[in-house]
Amino acid sequence: MYGEDPEEYRDMIGAFQRFIGYLPLTGHHIREQIVPILEDAYGVCLGRPFSNTVIDTGQMAFNHLPDLEDHSLNALADCMSIEIHCDTEEETRCRIVWRLYCRMEG
Repeated sequence: MYGEDPEEYRDMIGAFQRFIGYLPLTGHHIREQIVPILEDAYGVCLGRPFSNTVIDTGQMAFNHLPDLEDHSLNALADCMSIEIHCDTEEETRCRIVWRLYCRMEG
């Protein structure tokens, strides 16, 4: 997990924590994919638990659209006619997650 340089990893986790602070972390299927990594990293690198609120649009979709067979980000974007194209796949996914969240929250 730490790669070649544990100090570089600590610096990266510290920078992430300074960037996000205590704001909610929003993502698609983030609870099972990203949160366990952050929990471990915060404990090891920062000596404290990861305690930000987590908003998982994948879980929201299961709650709001239980009859839908496919709750993947692309399937939900198609279902809700969300079409976003950015320069990078990461930015596209981020903006789709945001739009998906807004539609389900509203």
